[in-house]
Amino acid sequence: MRKLSLTFVLMLSLSFFGCSRVHKITYLSDPPGAIISCDGKRIGYAPITVSYKLKDSQKELELSACTAKWVSGAKSQVKERVLPIGNRINSKSNYLFQRPEHPDYEKDETFALEQKKVRSMERANEAAIQAQEADYNGGYYDDGYYGGGGCYGEGHYGGNFSGRGAARMTVHH
Repeated sequence: MRKLSLTFVLMLSLSFFGCSRVHKITYLSDPPGAIISCDGKRIGYAPITVSYKLKDSQKELELSACTAKWVSGAKSQVKERVLPIGNRINSKSNYLFQRPEHPDYEKDETFALEQKKVRSMERANEAAIQAQEADYNGGYYDDGYYGGGGCYGEGHYGGNFSGRGAARMTVHH
């Protein structure tokens, strides 16, 4: 029975972590911030990366028609196309949408700067969250160490627990 369950776990992990082939395309726009839609479905604001899962024998990727639309109303399109990818396990490419001649270029530049600020703030927030999680997760270990403090009911616990392997706790009433 143990051999059967080990085989099952191994097969399951290979399905999750095996050598599946993926091709990533980063859609860019000049100026950045155009809304990218492919096959009539909105993907997001450029730059954005989309992953396409490939079959083992697949040597090319059929891509649907895509459109970039800026806030000014300017549009750029690319028709359906076939992208040769060969046998690479993980590959990537970029596609740049150039903004055509259209009025209100300043609107698109302003929006691009706003998007850049938003992404910068998102990265800063993510870094802050990761730092907080590292602090929080760094305080508790399964070996009995707790580095936090707080109140429980009428008493106080926490504060200066130390030592690995044996937690010490003082309760003040």
